[in-house]
Amino acid sequence: MSLFQDNAATITMNGQTITMLNGYPDEASIDDALQDYTGFSYTDSSTARFKKTGSAAPGNCKVLYDKAALGALPVITVITAGC
Repeated sequence: MSLFQDNAATITMNGQTITMLNGYPDEASIDDALQDYTGFSYTDSSTARFKKTGSAAPGNCKVLYDKAALGALPVITVITAGC
């Protein structure tokens, strides 16, 4: 129940400790929760960023992950203008 009440909790997934927030991985743990993100580099910040490796404009070729708010899904934004 803690995961759905705005409380942080941790789980172990594939040997990695994942910090959960509102039932979903937080930005700092999303990279460890994913099975594979080959071809992208990960940056942990207020919004997790996965930039396409080798892109001519990596700032405009990325996927952003923003933690889930209470009662909502995480926000995933795909930017392809520089791909």
